[in-house]
Parts: sequence; structure tokens; C-alpha cells
Amino acid sequence: MLYLAFTKIRIHKSIVIRFIDEVLSNKINIMINETKIQLSLKNWLSEYFFKKTTLLVKEEVSFKVDEFRMSADLIVIQSKSNVIHGFEIKSVLNSRNLQSSIWQTYSYYTNYKWLVIPFQKVNLFNNSLLEQIHKLGLGIITFDENGGNFKIWKDAKYIDGNFLKFLPELENEWVTINKIK
Repeated sequence: MLYLAFTKIRIHKSIVIRFIDEVLSNKINIMINETKIQLSLKNWLSEYFFKKTTLLVKEEVSFKVDEFRMSADLIVIQSKSNVIHGFEIKSVLNSRNLQSSIWQTYSYYTNYKWLVIPFQKVNLFNNSLLEQIHKLGLGIITFDENGGNFKIWKDAKYIDGNFLKFLPELENEWVTINKIK
């Protein structure tokens, strides 16, 4: 009887370990894929959006508002006007994480807020969701299954404000770049 109990525990333990391995492996694959997309997006943005302006492009940037902190996958600061674009990349998007992805993007302290998603997932956006995105001022950029071929599906709206003060990691670097010019 005791032997059976230990055997069951070992079987359950091995199932749990396999499950944890699969979850971690999946998370790592998503992170690797999003990093690849991040680099491709960074190159595309430099070419497409900002040919005429000075840029500061950084990955994984933290915002600080009082004691609250959050981070964006990619931040771009454009020209002397300090216009800031924030990008949330979702290589995996489904009906379970769609709303949280929208609200995470909306919470960025930036002049333009962009959600970057696989082109195949635009079908998740019904009319009421598109209306919500429009009211929130979010833009949507799509990419193909290879993490490239970026296209603007919905334009982001400009939100007035000086958001640079919420990006302490970038503020000094941006001031230095502007002094050199």
C-alpha cells in the first residue's frame, strides 16, 4: 500500500514537472519570438515613420509615476518635439488576452499608443472592440507570421502632453542627444 502511494506521488510529480517544463518552454518561445519582432519593428519604424526626425529607440523601457512602474516593449522618441510612441507587442493574441493587451497599451504614458499584433488575429476585433480602440486612441500595427511585413491597420491618435518625465531611463539620454545636434 505504501509502495502504491509513493508510486502515485512520483507519477504526479513527473506530470507536474512535465507541465511546468511545457509552460516555461512556451513562455521562453514567446519571449524569443517577441524579441525578434521587436528588432524587426525597430528597423521598420526607423525606415517607415521617422525618416526626417531624430530618433531614440529603446526596448523594454520602464515608466515611473509616483511609486507605480510598468514597462513598454518598445519606446520611440521623435524629434525635438519630444513626441513619444509606445509599442506593446503581442506575438500571441487570443480572446483571453485581448482586453488586457488593449488596456496595457492604453496605460502607457506616451503621445501615441500602438498595439502590435499578428495579421492573422485582426479577426478578433469586432465592431464594438474597434469602437473602443478608436475611443482610446490606440493604433494597431500588424505583422506576418515571420515577424515582419509590418502595416498600420488602425492609426493611433495624438495625445497632447510631455510624457518624457515618466521615462527616467530615457530623459537624460534624450536631453544629451538634443544638445549635441
